[in-house]
Parts: sequence; structure tokens; C-alpha cells
Amino acid sequence: MNPLVADYLAYVQYRHSKTGYERDPAKLCAKLGIQYAAGPRSMANYGPPAMIVVRHEEFGSRRLFTVAHEVAHILMRRGRYHGKILHQHASVSDMKRHTERLADFAAGLLLMPEPDVLAARLLHKETPAAVLHLMKLSGASEGAAMRRWAWQDTGASRGVFVAEGNYISDLTACNMRLPVSRWQRVPEVALHHPEVAAMSLGGSRLMGVVSW
Repeated sequence: MNPLVADYLAYVQYRHSKTGYERDPAKLCAKLGIQYAAGPRSMANYGPPAMIVVRHEEFGSRRLFTVAHEVAHILMRRGRYHGKILHQHASVSDMKRHTERLADFAAGLLLMPEPDVLAARLLHKETPAAVLHLMKLSGASEGAAMRRWAWQDTGASRGVFVAEGNYISDLTACNMRLPVSRWQRVPEVALHHPEVAAMSLGGSRLMGVVSW
């Protein structure tokens, strides 16, 4: 991982730790000194003063990825990473998409902080049950929990995929090439790939975790 990006993500986690790893949107914003309000549409003002507005119908949500995403943007600016990223990554063809993806990754850290990842690993080791545990704790989507699990340690090799029927519908991997690829037809995954820790998600869906 790029050292600047790694430093930014470490900063996000440090600031989050100082809030006691708060996930409730209103409480998290209050602890970070960010104004939080309901409005006709979702928006953010990076300040000062920093403000996040969410739609009225979402204001009561205790777990909201959009708020975590905007908090990540605000911390990117507070920590003076935004300008450095624009300068150091100037060769990136779509800078807006690049910074949005970084904010998405950081939002995953806010929704599924390190203590949750450690608890999931302690209870379920390197299995799909650990990913489902993260989803239950945080309210995050399946895709977000898969990526948080796969990328929890950028120095390790770990991947997660989901199969629907006989086809791979989603996957993510850090420092490794998974034994399957998206939309690949793989009947009986566990039989053909014994290195995969597999688990049925119900119906014809299956999740697999690979690590070494």
C-alpha cells in the first residue's frame, strides 16, 4: 500500500480510537466536532465548520455508511492528506474517483473498527462466519464486510468471494490471486478448491475465505 494512503488510514483509525470507536453517526460527529443535521438531501461541508447533513428519513439511523464516508473526507482534510494525495497521485486519471474510493475504504474502517475485526477472528478464525459477524456488529453490507476482512492487514494475503449458483458473483483479495475469478463457473467450490473455507449463505449462495 502507498505510504501516504497507509498513513491517512492510520490517522482515521487513531482519531476513531479517541472516540471510543463510536459508530452512532450523531455521537461520532459530536465527538469529532462535526455538526450533524437532517435536511432535504444528503450533503457535506468540509468547513470550517465541518457539517454533515443527511436526508430526514435517514437521520435516525444508528449505522449509516454515507456519514462514515463524509467523516472520512473531513478527516482527510483535517489531517492535511487531501492536498498531499492530489499532489503525490497527480498521475491518476480520475482523481475524484480515487479520493472517493479512499473515503469508502476509510468508511469501512469506521464502521468495522479493529476491535470488531479482532473479536470476529477470535470467535470464528479465518472463515466466512467472521465476515458475517462483522456484518451483524456493524450493519455494513456484505460487500463492505468482505472488503474489510480481506484488507484488514495489507501485509497479509487474504481473499473473500461469494458464489451464486455455480458462478462467482463478487470477490476481493489483498496480496493474492484467488483461485476463482468473477463470473467464473465453478461448480462445487469446496470440492475443487480444498484450500477455501466455505460456508453456505442459504439458497444457492456460498461464501469462501482464503488466507495464508
